[in-house]
Amino acid sequence: MLLCISADYTSDALIKLAQNPNDRQEAIGNLCEAAGAKLVTMYGRMTNGPGTMVVIDAPPLAGPAICAAIATSGAFQNVRMERLFTMDEVSQIRQKRIEIGGVFRPGQ
Repeated sequence: MLLCISADYTSDALIKLAQNPNDRQEAIGNLCEAAGAKLVTMYGRMTNGPGTMVVIDAPPLAGPAICAAIATSGAFQNVRMERLFTMDEVSQIRQKRIEIGGVFRPGQ
């Protein structure tokens, strides 16, 4: 399953990155691999200040474990994880909604 994890760097992490500006893609790739997942892509972002966003392909329990490892590392704040859906999955979801749409009746 595809997941997007985004986070903002803490001020301490930014100081360390300024002293040792290296590519963090290898580090997150190693974390993903250790969890049985795969790093798909990584981006820098500027939402609440400098941060990062990664898209990973992970088994169901690996994604939350990776997110928790990132959140408890001390290097990030405002950590979020979102499930991403391929367009094929979106089509399947829409079809399922049509199939079950008549079952739910509000107020009954």
